[in-house]
Amino acid sequence: MDNEFISNLRPMIEDLERLFAQQESILHHRVDDILARRSENINEIDHLMDDLFNNMFYGRGIDDFQRLKAHLAALKPDAAEFYQREFEEWIE
Repeated sequence: MDNEFISNLRPMIEDLERLFAQQESILHHRVDDILARRSENINEIDHLMDDLFNNMFYGRGIDDFQRLKAHLAALKPDAAEFYQREFEEWIE
């Protein structure tokens, strides 16, 4: 690869990194909110689990994913098992 191409990519990669960091912070607060409210809204939890899972592909939010999955397991074990299987496939 030529140096100019790499130099042009660097700012875009840095911008993406900042966006993922912002997303991680937002998702963290959403997890804290659901856990503080002890929400039993499966749709809300499921949507957030999906958002967390998508962000994990970029190495972010794994702890929040695990925290919310534990909460989901108390409400709907089969849904939590689904996310656990997806997580295990992701880490392989």
